[in-house]
Amino acid sequence: MFVLFALIALLPGCTPMDATGRFDSSDTARASDDTAGESDTMSSDSGALPPVWYTVGATASLSGGLLTALTVTTTLLPEEPADGPICESLRAPISAVDVPSPDPAIYHWWLVELPADDGACEGDEELPTTILLGLGELHPDITAGLKDDDAQAAAGSLYGAYIATAGVKEDGQAETIYIYGYAGTSADLSGETIPVTAPPAPDGDYTLSPVYVLKLPGDGA
Repeated sequence: MFVLFALIALLPGCTPMDATGRFDSSDTARASDDTAGESDTMSSDSGALPPVWYTVGATASLSGGLLTALTVTTTLLPEEPADGPICESLRAPISAVDVPSPDPAIYHWWLVELPADDGACEGDEELPTTILLGLGELHPDITAGLKDDDAQAAAGSLYGAYIATAGVKEDGQAETIYIYGYAGTSADLSGETIPVTAPPAPDGDYTLSPVYVLKLPGDGA
């Protein structure tokens, strides 16, 4: 638990912890108050902006404690995320399988293979095609980052959304793991449930929503 809690506490300062427990000073995550959460539409000139950040959202279906369906949405954002989004792409995974969790705080951990860029917008070829996604405990630092009033009201019913995008291995290990957002079923998002404190999470359709943005590899920044 220590590794993940230390990582979470430092996310607002953009300092992740790698799988060995050492701090990495690279600036790879940014707080959600810099995102374009107030608008789902692209501004008229945002297409000319080079992408620097991205977010990952997903919907995951659980049955019998196992993943039965998954969709992934990636959104590219410019250097000042409030000036975006640049574009959004729904990416149907090539494969998504359950793998052993690297930490008790992560109840479900999925190795996901995504298709290569579809040419939807400039820069999407830099998006990772192999990632790890997870569902687990929600930490107060994620709750503090919630900007949506409904999500704030439902915080006591929500789970945490986890991700790894670099150094992903077939056994479910990775160089760095972020708890980057929140997750829940429709009942969870309405604040009608009490989260479980150990796996498996209840069966249902979960929405994984980002609170933090991730640095786009190869953007030159």
